[in-house]
Amino acid sequence: MDEPTNGLDPEGIREIRDMIQELPKKYEMTVLISSHLLHEVEQTATDVGIIHQGNLIFQDHIDVLRKQSQVRLYISIDQPDVATEFLRGQGIEVTREIQDECLYLPDPTPVVAGNMNRLLVEKGFQVYRLEERKPSLEDIFLELTKEEGKL
Repeated sequence: MDEPTNGLDPEGIREIRDMIQELPKKYEMTVLISSHLLHEVEQTATDVGIIHQGNLIFQDHIDVLRKQSQVRLYISIDQPDVATEFLRGQGIEVTREIQDECLYLPDPTPVVAGNMNRLLVEKGFQVYRLEERKPSLEDIFLELTKEEGKL
């Protein structure tokens, strides 16, 4: 199926999505979808293939792809520039995200995240929110194709 939900209303999209998920169960068949609507692929596919510049750069179960990508901990905080320098001085490598006015910590462990939060609060920073974000299929696709297939 090429772009099976393109141009459909929400009800039609749901019907097609349900059909795509039911066909393999009911008839023991594989449904091949070609789509640029990665949020739709993410909701229906069990396995994905990613093609970049005519080359297949990934093909496996969607969970394998998700496990290869980094979860990020986003930190909404006052004085993000000062907090970035403070945390780097403590040996915690964070990155400043300009458009979101926050910091992020790539692939955090609970211990590192907890220590970072404690250090910030003890130093007097106002931590407004800590939010773990798992990358979407679109995020992963852009990361893979930007870096020529390296996660």
